[in-house]
Amino acid sequence: MTRQGRKLVGLTLMLVGAMALAVTTLSAQQKQAPPKSAPQSTKAHPVEGTYDGSAASTNGPVPFLLIIKREGQKWVGQIQNSPNPIAVSGLTVDKANTVTIKGTVNDAPITITGQYKAGKLEGNWFSSETNKGTWAATKRKS
Repeated sequence: MTRQGRKLVGLTLMLVGAMALAVTTLSAQQKQAPPKSAPQSTKAHPVEGTYDGSAASTNGPVPFLLIIKREGQKWVGQIQNSPNPIAVSGLTVDKANTVTIKGTVNDAPITITGQYKAGKLEGNWFSSETNKGTWAATKRKS
């Protein structure tokens, strides 16, 4: 092989090595950079929280604990410490902060609606024409 041929082979190998180094560096930089995503709000919605409540019934006031929270875009809730356990099957909060809870109590459907304002929820509950009333709950301080 001539001297020029060796130089050409040497230059070619250097060029291939430089290209490999550049590709490796670029690939490593892309792996290290976290993907850009939309910022997520960590601020809680004003309706989210734990409430001490009481529902009016024909047998007198019925105390309960209401827990409302968001899991992603879905609202979830629990009603605890009630003498008649209520299984929550759905919960929504609209733009006006009206809360609607669907569930069952003693195998009967129940709908609970309320309006949130200044740390309080107030509204109505309905299970049947003879089993309905009002309710109110106050949000606990965090």
